[in-house]
Amino acid sequence: MTTLYVSDLDGTLFGADSRVSAESEKILTGLPHDKLFTIATARTPATVDLIIPSDVGPHIPAIVITGAALWERDAKRYTDVKIMDPDAVAVAEDAMLLCGLAPFTYAIDAPDGMLYAYGRIPEGRPQYEPLTKAERAFVDERSNLPLKKIYLRSNPGVCPPLLVFGIGNRAQVDKAAAIIQAKVDCSVSVYGDVFNPDKGFVEVFAPGVSKGAAVLALKKRLGADRLVVFGDSHNDMAMMSVADTAVAMANATADVKAMATVITGRNTESSVARFIEADK
Repeated sequence: MTTLYVSDLDGTLFGADSRVSAESEKILTGLPHDKLFTIATARTPATVDLIIPSDVGPHIPAIVITGAALWERDAKRYTDVKIMDPDAVAVAEDAMLLCGLAPFTYAIDAPDGMLYAYGRIPEGRPQYEPLTKAERAFVDERSNLPLKKIYLRSNPGVCPPLLVFGIGNRAQVDKAAAIIQAKVDCSVSVYGDVFNPDKGFVEVFAPGVSKGAAVLALKKRLGADRLVVFGDSHNDMAMMSVADTAVAMANATADVKAMATVITGRNTESSVARFIEADK
């Protein structure tokens, strides 16, 4: 029997340093052929490929951008891309601007493996520093990456959009999400920061996009008999709801633990890799 194991990254596979531990890397690179491992993350390949060791699951597509695409790590290309309707993009951008958020619209050049993020600035912000502290950190961490380019200007429309993203306090992102959901048919994900519960994120995708839909499609594609997933936060719940075994981390939120089949150790204890190694 072949089992597909899919893990979230931040707060799950990653330790406190936002890296894969040496113990986890050793276990995951030595798995038998009937244990297939990959990741499902809100991150993009630009940061995934910099952080995940190249020999950890390189031949199994990674689920990236919360399921809006798969990333073929060995070929350096996107597949199964879920493109957004331009009208929905406009609604999402306007709602975020109304709530004081700077919307970043991600556009994809799938054949070249490149992602572009275009940020719009709400009116009334100072010209000398138009971004909030959280937005500036977001931009700085993603500038000059080999697989992503980020600009503070409107999307020129050369490449198709697949995500509109905003970052702010929870009241702002919750309000923006409610406006968007009331106006257009789309998938909206709202979640808090792992390290700062006062900071929130809102992501808007094409209808039907989720980690849950992505893991089921990948399980079918690989011909796996069983699906085991690992998570710690709200945006992992969609994949946990469709898994044969849903594993919550000891540091997971209460709602994630409540729907889990199993609760394992903390993310700082190489618990994902240890569980997979011991799983029969």
